[in-house]
Amino acid sequence: NVTEATYLEIAKDQEVASPIMLSRKNLGSAEVSRAVLRAKSHSKAVVILESQGSAILGEEIEIILEPGANLTFIALQEWSNDAIHLGRHHAIVGRDAQFTSITVSIGGSLVRLLPSVEYDGPGGSAELQGIYFATDGQHLEHRVFVDHNVTNAKSRVNYKGALAGADARTVWFGDVYIRKNAEGTDTNEMNRNLLLTDGARADSVPNLEIETG
Repeated sequence: NVTEATYLEIAKDQEVASPIMLSRKNLGSAEVSRAVLRAKSHSKAVVILESQGSAILGEEIEIILEPGANLTFIALQEWSNDAIHLGRHHAIVGRDAQFTSITVSIGGSLVRLLPSVEYDGPGGSAELQGIYFATDGQHLEHRVFVDHNVTNAKSRVNYKGALAGADARTVWFGDVYIRKNAEGTDTNEMNRNLLLTDGARADSVPNLEIETG
């Protein structure tokens, strides 16, 4: 179970065959939590964080990939209709490491997540995928930020959503920042939304900042 302070480490050179499951359900009161996930050098694992029930939650999750690590982080927001969830999921991707983030948001009254990535060495790769489905009265928001702060790093951002209900609302911000020194950057971002009923609203704001020629 995820508690107010959680630390998970994948040992150096270890390949974990089965997904590592983390869960939380029906948090009794308003809570602020912080978790650190560290994948040591040349390790490989899949971590799944499942959230269910009622909650008022503010969280920060720091994900550290050491050189050559391969980590997939899956966040499932399956909250009840009264839940409020504000979270920042920040990954630091080391040299030649591969990070995959999969975010699934289908529950909660208000969910606002900030998946972000920075690099700690060249050759790193980050793939951020997301899917969400908002119904009447739900506000689901994802603000993605990729900081290309080193040379020869790669990123792919792909979020897709569907909305059904007059008051269904989603917001997606995709911000990729390529710094002046980040030559050899390879990046792409996309967001697509399907409106199934009149009155549903999806705001999509892609942004690309390039400081290098």
